[in-house]
Amino acid sequence: MKHENDHDYLRDFFDLIPDPLAIINKKTSEIYYVNQEFQYFFKKSFSVIKNTHLNELFHDDLFFLSNLNEISKKIGVYFIREAIIKDNSKYSVICIVTENKNKNMLIIFKKENKTFNNEILDDYSAYEHFFSIFVHEITNPLSSIKMASQIVEKSKAYDSELLGIINNECTRISKIINSISKISSKLVLKNKSAENIHEILRYSTFRIKNQNKQIKIFEEFDPSLPKIFIDKSLLIQVFENLLNNAFEASNFSDKSFIKLSTKFIYGETIKIPSIKESQKKNYMLIKIEDNGSGINKNKLSKIFLPFFSTKKRGSGIGLYLVKRIINLHEGEISVDCMDNLTSFRIKLPL
Repeated sequence: MKHENDHDYLRDFFDLIPDPLAIINKKTSEIYYVNQEFQYFFKKSFSVIKNTHLNELFHDDLFFLSNLNEISKKIGVYFIREAIIKDNSKYSVICIVTENKNKNMLIIFKKENKTFNNEILDDYSAYEHFFSIFVHEITNPLSSIKMASQIVEKSKAYDSELLGIINNECTRISKIINSISKISSKLVLKNKSAENIHEILRYSTFRIKNQNKQIKIFEEFDPSLPKIFIDKSLLIQVFENLLNNAFEASNFSDKSFIKLSTKFIYGETIKIPSIKESQKKNYMLIKIEDNGSGINKNKLSKIFLPFFSTKKRGSGIGLYLVKRIINLHEGEISVDCMDNLTSFRIKLPL
């Protein structure tokens, strides 16, 4: 029953993806599964599409079919730029192919904009990173379960060690799916109210102040800042996440510090991922800095991607949700690190 529930959840998760998605057989291109967007894309139901072959739907797109055939023989994440044209729009295709034991591959159709800008490239990077890790993380425990269950079946005897492996790997899958549920759930600004940002920052530092007295917390607040219209509970979640990361990165010496600062920014234009047009407004700048272990410069560009973490046991969910919450407030978040001084900068519109 648990396995069936997990299977249903994955299906629901794929239906949340706002692009046409299909799972096909690598050798035959037979369609095993499509999400709701794929059904809208072709104006056909899953019952009609299932078990048909992809070339029946794309019989005129020889460039796409030829490239897909070559990619199906490889392992990894690949892009076919401008693979098809449908309804006068160009679509690129993201192909995700796992190890040979898995007979299926996943393909996603991504509509091209007139200008292939950095925002779209970031979108592709997020897809590549998320699905490559997702497929890898799910495949590993499933392989262990399959191997252990086959041994138990052949031995026809009770084996507590093998059954323990099966149980542990099932638990791993449940944790992975739980993580996916967090990043796929829709965030909504439910209770926006006018709040004093300094009070929220001080509230968020309370736990850290009590956990370790060695870490000094400095404030450099702009007293002229007005109240800001926000979802208080979501902003507390943002600040607690960033402050907890700063705390965990600390060396816990008498020189360790976390600095919180705010500043008024007049008439700056920033690009918000969820909004098509750039926004020129007055902003509040919030900086959270620490002198802990720092972040490798090669990892800075990936820090907000789902499932990416610099911690050994990190889930890679926290900073992804932080970015989503800030973007939901029509704000922007960035990070920089120099000589172990890590600085997160948040801009929120006033």
